[in-house]
Amino acid sequence: MTSRPLRLVAATLCTLLTVATSASAACAWVLWGTAIVQTGTVPGRVRRESPSPVDAYESKALCEANSKRMDGVMRDGKLPTKEQEAMRTTFSFQCLPDTVDPRGPKGK
Repeated sequence: MTSRPLRLVAATLCTLLTVATSASAACAWVLWGTAIVQTGTVPGRVRRESPSPVDAYESKALCEANSKRMDGVMRDGKLPTKEQEAMRTTFSFQCLPDTVDPRGPKGK
């Protein structure tokens, strides 16, 4: 059985990826999103998810503006107080040229 905080995180990520259009190779800048999950109340128990492309833009300025907008959207969604103690999830967003993949090189 999946705990409620994990389902909430999964639903949030699904919503984020559903709302945002997928990145296109024709664009010059890609907005990448990463979820950072702290489980339990012990510091250091952190799981960093692999970055995912959120959207693509023709300019760096548009990408950065939407990065700030996404930061605000993700801050507005709050877990109930009980669940805050069990799990804290933060999201980070960064704009990179479409030639850069923060997940690293692909293996052969």
